[in-house]
Amino acid sequence: KESIMFVDGVVKNYNAERGFGFISVDGQKKEIFFHITDCPNRDVEPKQGERFKFRIVDDQGKSKAQNIVRLDIQSEAERHTPQSRANARKNITQRKITRNQVQVVV
Repeated sequence: KESIMFVDGVVKNYNAERGFGFISVDGQKKEIFFHITDCPNRDVEPKQGERFKFRIVDDQGKSKAQNIVRLDIQSEAERHTPQSRANARKNITQRKITRNQVQVVV
């Protein structure tokens, strides 16, 4: 039976060599299998304790996680908003001014 709603869980373990692991489902004793190919940001290995949101689906008679959302990792778009870029430029400019002032004083 496939889950229509998303459920939350925490990575219990992950085998980087084989590309799979298990998620402990919040509020339940069951653990759900997941594979790295079902994760966004595959270039970043899942870590024990990382929070996931996912759907539980049936795969050849076994439950597995699908449509995984990695709650502890921000997407590239979330990390680099126009406001964050403006703040970064402002910080760089302030550091340059401070460095120049120090050089003038010394």
